[in-house]
Order: sequence, then structure tokens, then C-alpha cells
Amino acid sequence: MDSALSAALGLGGDSVSPVQRKAADPGSGGSLGVTAAAGLTDSPQALPHQQAIQRSFGDHDLSGVRAHVGGAAAAATEAIGAEAYATGSSVAFREAPSLHTAAHEAAHVVQQRAGVHLLGGVGQAGDAYEQNADAVADRVVAGKSAADLLPKAGGGGVGGVQLRRLPTNTGAMLTDPAQPTQQGANYAANAAGTRRLIELAEAELTVPQRAQVQTATLAGQTQAAFDALPEQTRLTRRVEAIRSVRPDLTLGDPMLINTGPRPSTTDTANLQTLIDNANAIFDAIAGGTHDVGLGQVFGTAHVATAKTKYALAKTWMNNLHTNHHIVTDRSGYNAEVGLGGLTGFQRQIALSPRSLDSPSDNEAVVTMIHESMHAGNSDVKDKGYIGTQVFTQLPEDVKLTNAAHFEVVPRRIRNAANAYAGQTFTPAGTAPASGGPVTPPLTAMQTAVRDASERIRIAWTMGLNLHVQYDTLYKDQSLWAAPRGASSFRVGLPYWSKVEKLTIHEKTVFEPASADPARRPISQIDMALSEGVTRKFMLCMREMRNVPNDDAAATTYLATRASPAEITAAQATPTGHRDLWIKVALGAVGSITGPVDRDLRVVHELYTLSTAYGTLLQQRDLNGFVD
Repeated sequence: MDSALSAALGLGGDSVSPVQRKAADPGSGGSLGVTAAAGLTDSPQALPHQQAIQRSFGDHDLSGVRAHVGGAAAAATEAIGAEAYATGSSVAFREAPSLHTAAHEAAHVVQQRAGVHLLGGVGQAGDAYEQNADAVADRVVAGKSAADLLPKAGGGGVGGVQLRRLPTNTGAMLTDPAQPTQQGANYAANAAGTRRLIELAEAELTVPQRAQVQTATLAGQTQAAFDALPEQTRLTRRVEAIRSVRPDLTLGDPMLINTGPRPSTTDTANLQTLIDNANAIFDAIAGGTHDVGLGQVFGTAHVATAKTKYALAKTWMNNLHTNHHIVTDRSGYNAEVGLGGLTGFQRQIALSPRSLDSPSDNEAVVTMIHESMHAGNSDVKDKGYIGTQVFTQLPEDVKLTNAAHFEVVPRRIRNAANAYAGQTFTPAGTAPASGGPVTPPLTAMQTAVRDASERIRIAWTMGLNLHVQYDTLYKDQSLWAAPRGASSFRVGLPYWSKVEKLTIHEKTVFEPASADPARRPISQIDMALSEGVTRKFMLCMREMRNVPNDDAAATTYLATRASPAEITAAQATPTGHRDLWIKVALGAVGSITGPVDRDLRVVHELYTLSTAYGTLLQQRDLNGFVD
């Protein structure tokens, strides 16, 4: 479809809606928007196969979808090079469509209702939205619900916003510095990554902003003049146009991730204030005045153990502060991915800038304590955050190794939110320490929801940790082939690039010392894509927090997001039940790397990595993870 890239960049006219098409043989160029509008001039009719499609679409009302079949629609689809296309609430078919084709286009209508705006509005074979529409159509033909593959009615779109930020050096990534009119090194990989970034960032734009972006992209040129430009120029112009209209869509400098206090600012003083506030909490706990609260959370038999862990946290927080190993992020990355802190045992505490900028804020102090628990205790991990399902019903051994449970008493001391004031945490299936009947064990529903929530959280955590690896290499590309343990970035990162849909694995030229960023192993394109993947997992975690904790309400919640047949089949096994909930979350936030089934495999692949993180850089077969 390269001959019609101007159409693929959405320059068909401001008065028409985005167009998505079911791919066929590529047609010739011309103004896609005008052509698409011309195809809707004949009298419309109801969507073919509407009843069958509606049964699979759940709450998405298709009664307002108008179809145009043959005639002007046939001429338009022929000109566009498609079997069919969708624009707004209208669909055009070359001829009477099959159920699969009609359902495919109906999926595009729902995507557009939810705000999806493709690379200018046209789907390309293999892109995330085309794959999603095909998956939806497959479900419809099979007589199954496609609700979990579609955006929530009235909610965010399929694909939604994988990321909100674009690189600052697109031109350099796509152009040969020695011959500015020629494509740069690794062009296929870098152009594909740029297209993904544009496609997903455009979903963030409002209709007026899209019009502004189109005007800025043309930059006073005619459509024909723009069409004649090299592809790398057109892509660069589009990125810069989006950034000019929405400056907040600009990727922050990755060099500003994990940096210390800034000179000539209040950072150093603020960090000391934060340390002092956390020390006050640690001292209060050590003094014994909060033993009752510790007993309520961890069990009276484990108060001494909990206090020992708080003491180790205090020691290592202060050690790391003294040795300048408490850092923050000034690139905007933490805010994008919902990261409060990321800590290596006895190595480093990385805090969000909010903690450093507001050191007396309750959440800042609690975050410092949470991260310090990781810094001082090798066995204290993340096994469920404050407010997640069954948080108060987990076993004692889980609570004693989960950093979020060590937040509860500090929250009570500071009268902070989510303190579970006065509440005793009784593990499911045990009797309260104060006496009384044994509490019920966790139900199959509660177990499945927790397991799904944890898998997603772990995928998010692995995304964060992979981003650290990418950032390390980005800051010093000479590390590409340097030994790291028994392996290297060169050996290990291409596999994870494929899993997360970056570009490293698609490159053919690797010159770490090159002044040309297109020749280096990792680029801003990869940093932006990695950020976007992790951001979407954060949104999945938020979605899982919406799931009610009691079975009846959770069952009702699930019934609005999956068909009875899907639920029955999934609940036949614990893993199937867990995976259904993961799919519910994935469906709610939209495509991360592709269709829901691929994203589910990404979740499981990242979970597997978490069980053997030391193998991250080992050699893996790229064919072992199928696109």
C-alpha cells in the first residue's frame, strides 16, 4: 500500500471519518477520504448479518450501522483496493458480504466509536486493529461472544493508547545522514516501529487535533506534492506534526531515568526530609508502641519477625542514602507506567519524582518504606498491592514476604488512606486469633482473580525490569556485545524485543559506536515501545482492581465480559479460569502487542521470565515465540 501512503497518513480531508479496510490487493493512490465518502452516496441499508453479529457483540448496539453494498460502494472499494471499508458508523462492501467480512467491518465501527484512529485512518494487513477485527469475526462465525475482544461500550478503544509519547529524532532514525534523500540504516525495522508509534499515538488525538495534525503534516504543500516526498520524510513529518499539536506526546530523554538529585534544586534537601519522615516511622515501630497493629496484620506470633524486617529496611535505606544510591526519574517514564519505585536488594532505590518533590506527602513516605523493605530484605517481594482482592485474607508467610503488607502500620501511624484501620487480617480458612469460627477458604473465583491479577502484575514488573536493561544499553551502546555474566545484550535482548514488539530483533546493522542513531542496537523507538507495553500492563492492573471480591458480584462482572460458553469452558480448569480473567483485563485496555491471544502469551512469557530472571540474557530461539 506504499503507493497510497498519503492516504495511510490520513490526509483524505478533514470532513470524513477515519477509514479502516479489510485488506485485499492494494489499489492505486488518490484521496482516500474523498473516495471513501463517495462510496456512501447510494441509499444505505441495515448491516448484513446484523442479528448474528449482534449476538456476539454484546452491549455494542449495531442498529445504527448503515451499510452500502455495490454501486458507488463497489466503485469506492475498487479504487481503495479493498473488499470493504468502515468509516464512522457506515460500512461499504464491494458486493454482498460474507458473515466474516460483515463482522470484520462491524468491529472497525466499534473501534472507531471508541476513539481508534489508525495511521491516518486506514488499516493495513497485519496491523493490530486488522488482527483484532479478524479475531472478532472469527468468533462471530463460530457463534461465540466477541465482547472481550472489543472495547467496552462507551469506553476505551481496542488498542486504545499503547503509549502516548513519540521519539524526538525520527528524521535521524529514518534518513541516511550522508544522503538526506535516501533511507537510513535498518530502515525496515525503524520505519515499522515508527508506524506503530504513529498508529497508537494518534488514538490519543481528538477530532480537532487530528485536523490540526493533518494541516501541520502538509505544511502548506498540496496533497500531490506531499505524496511525492520520500516515505521517510512523510513519516517524519507526521511524527513532528503530532508532537507540535500535542507536545505531551514527546518521549522524555531516557538519559534522565535513574538520576540523582539535581544541582541547584531542592532535591537534596527534599530527599533528606523524606528519609527523616521514613526514619520516624521505623523508630516508632521499633519502639513497640505499634505492636498491636503489627499483630493485627501479621499475626501476634510474627510481630518480632516483622519488626526485624522493618529494622533491616531502615538500615539499608540509610546506607543507600549515604552512598548516593537513591535515584529518581525526570524523563516522565515513571508517570507513564504508574511506577512509584523500583528497588534492587541492597543496591539501589529508585523513586518516582513525586516522592522526591513532595517528601512529606503520606504516599511519598509510605512508598519510601515500601521500597526500603525490598532494599533491606531479600525475601520481601511484591505479592499483591494495597487494595487488591483478598489482600486481608492471605497466609501469614505471604504477608511477611510482601512489601505492601508492611505499608499498613505506617499508613495507620500517618493517618493515611488505605490503612485498614483497626482491622485484623485473618488468613482464609483459619480462625481469628481472638477466637470464633474458622473463616471460609478462598473460593475458586477468588483464587482465579488473584492468580490473574498476580500474573498481570508480574508481567508489568518484568516490563519494568526489561526497560531497565534497554535503558542501560541505550545510555551506553558499547555494552551491546560486552560480557554480562555468561551472556550479553546482543545474545539476549533480540528475543525480548520480539516478545514486546520492539525493533531490535528486526535490525540487520549493529554499530554501537556510530554517530548515526539508526545504526545503533537500540533507539528511542524501542524505548517508546517498551514504555508503552509496560504502561498497558499498568492499565490492566487497574482493571483487575475493579473486580469485586465476592463471588456473586464477580460472577455478574464476568458475565458482562464473556459469553456463558466461554465462562463454562474456562472454569473447567484453574488455569483456564485464571486466563479468562487475564483476557478480560487485556480486552478492557486493548491491544498491547497484537491480538488478545498474543498478549496472553506475552503475559505468560514474562511470568516465566520472573521465575528465572537470571536467564534474561541467555540465548533463546526467536522462533520460540510466534507472532
